[in-house]
Amino acid sequence: MGSERMARAVRVCVALGLLAAVGSVPLVSGDPPSDPAHGVNETTFPLLWSGDADGEAAVTTGENATSAYEELAAYTDVPFAEPPDDVTRWNRGEHAAFPETSHNTSIHPPTAELAHGAFLKDAYVDVFAISPSTRARLAPDERPLYVAPDGRVLATIDYRVATPSTRLDNETRTTWTVSDHHIDDTRLLVDDTLETSRAGSHTPTLGYDSLDEYDGTTHTLRVEADISVTLRRETETCTDGETASTCELEQSTVEFPVEQLTVSHTVDVSVQELTISGVRTRYPNGDLGIATFTSDPWRGFTIGESTVTGVWQFYSARDESWESLVWSTGDGDEIQHSPVHPLHVAAFPSATGPSATPRATSTLLDTYGIERNPPELPPDVALDVVARPYTASYGIVTRIDASDSTPDVLTSAGLVSGVETDNPVDSVYEVPTNESTLSLAVENATDEQVTVTVTLEDAETGVPINTTGELDSVVINGQPVNTDDEGTATLTMPRTAGGITARYEPGPWWRTSHAYVGDTDTVYVDGGAIALLQTLYRMAIPIVSILFAVYLLERTTGWRILRSRRP
Repeated sequence: MGSERMARAVRVCVALGLLAAVGSVPLVSGDPPSDPAHGVNETTFPLLWSGDADGEAAVTTGENATSAYEELAAYTDVPFAEPPDDVTRWNRGEHAAFPETSHNTSIHPPTAELAHGAFLKDAYVDVFAISPSTRARLAPDERPLYVAPDGRVLATIDYRVATPSTRLDNETRTTWTVSDHHIDDTRLLVDDTLETSRAGSHTPTLGYDSLDEYDGTTHTLRVEADISVTLRRETETCTDGETASTCELEQSTVEFPVEQLTVSHTVDVSVQELTISGVRTRYPNGDLGIATFTSDPWRGFTIGESTVTGVWQFYSARDESWESLVWSTGDGDEIQHSPVHPLHVAAFPSATGPSATPRATSTLLDTYGIERNPPELPPDVALDVVARPYTASYGIVTRIDASDSTPDVLTSAGLVSGVETDNPVDSVYEVPTNESTLSLAVENATDEQVTVTVTLEDAETGVPINTTGELDSVVINGQPVNTDDEGTATLTMPRTAGGITARYEPGPWWRTSHAYVGDTDTVYVDGGAIALLQTLYRMAIPIVSILFAVYLLERTTGWRILRSRRP
C-alpha cells in the first residue's frame, strides 16, 4: 500500500505541474467512454478526450488501478506531437456500433438535414467521420479540414416510414401496410464526379483514391443515398350492407405504390499534398544544414536521428455535433445522449513553438511563413495555444551533427495521419559553405582618429567576398560596413582605448548561392600619447605582478630578495 500511495503522489505531482503550466482548466459537461475499445491503445485512450470534464481523478488500485495517463487526462487536456492513429480505429468501431432501427424510427444527429416525402419521413445522410483527416485551426476565421489523398468517408443513413391510417369511406375500407423498404444505393462524389458507388447500407463506408489528382487542392465531397419504400394498399368493398364497418367485405383490390427519395450531405475538404522544396549545405566541420519548405502547413521532418517540428501540435476531441441523437417516430422526437462518440483531430499553433530533437545533435536555425492571427480553441479545450500573431512554419531550417554519417533520406510529415513523403537528401539543391578569412589593418592613427581597412576573402580559394547588396555584413567596433568587389572596406572612427575588433556575420546560407562561416580579427593602435600610455599600462601589469609575487615569497620564507641584510 505504501508503494501505491507513493506512485499516486508522483502522478498527482506531475499532473499539478502541468496544471501550473497551462493555467486554470475549465469544467465542461462531457462524459466520454470510460474504457478503451475497438483495439485502441490503453495508454493513449484517456488522452483522446480533450474537452471533457476535468477535475480530480477517481483513483483506484488493484487490477483496475488508475494509470498515470488516466490521472493526468482527468486533470487537464494533453496535446500530441503528431496526429494520433487511434482516432481512426476508434471511429471505425463506433461507426459499426451505430444503433439499428425499424422502419418506424429514424435516428439522427440534431444537425442532420432531414428530408420528407409522402411516406418517407426524417430521411437523411450525414458524415460520421472522414478518415484520416485533421481540422487545422490556422486563424480565427480559417479552419480548413485537411484530408489524405486516399481515405474513407464514414456515413450514417436513416429514415422512417409513415403509413396512412386505415380509412373507412361508406362502403369502402382502405388499409396500408409496408411491403418493402431499403436503401437502394450510396454514392460518393468529388466535385460532382462519381468516385465510389456502393449497395445500400445503414452505415456505409465510401473510399476515395488519388484525391490529389483532381484539379486544385480544395474539393467538395458529397455523399448521396437513394431510399425507397413500397407500400401495400388494399381496398375492400362492402357488397351486402350499407357501410364498411357493419357489412361483410368480399371484394378487394391491392395496389403497391412506391416512393423514392434521394438525400445528400456535403463536406468541403483540402487535400494535403506534401511537395517539399529545399536546399542543403555542408559546414566545414561536417555538420549538415537542411532548409525545407512547402506551400501548406505541415508538421515537420525526420532526418537521421533528428526530428524537427514546426509550430503545430494536435489534440483529439469528441465531435460536438454527435453528443446527442434524436429518435424520431410518428409520435414525435426524443433527444437522448448518443451511444456513439466519433472523434476528430485538430491541429493548432502551440505556444511551445518549433523544436529540434535531440538537442545535443540538432539545432533549429529558423522558421518562416505566413504571419497569422492566433486562432481560438473551443472553450472546453484547455491547451497552450499561441496568444499573439505567429509565423506559420511553412519553412524550417536546421543544423544536425552528421560528421559520423550522412543521412540518405528526409521524411516529411503533414498535419494528417499517414501523410508522409520520403525525399533523397542528395536530390536537394546544395549550397557550398566555406571558411572565410577576415583581416584588419590600421592605415592611419592620430590622437583623435584611426583609419582601418578590413579585407574579407574565401579562405579556401582566396576569392574576395563582396557584401554590398547581400545579407552578409562586416561590423567594426559596432559599425556596419560593406566590402567591395576587392573584398575590402575602409572606415575612419574616433580613437578609443583598447583594441579594434571586426567580425564577419554571414547571411543565412539558405538564402544565398554561396555561404560562409564567420571570422573575426582584432588590432591595437600604436603611436601618439594615448598609445604610449596604453603601452606603459600594459608593461606595468606584469612588473607589478612579479614584484607582488616576490613580496609574498619573502613573507613566507623569510628570504631577503629585494632588501639586503645590514652588516
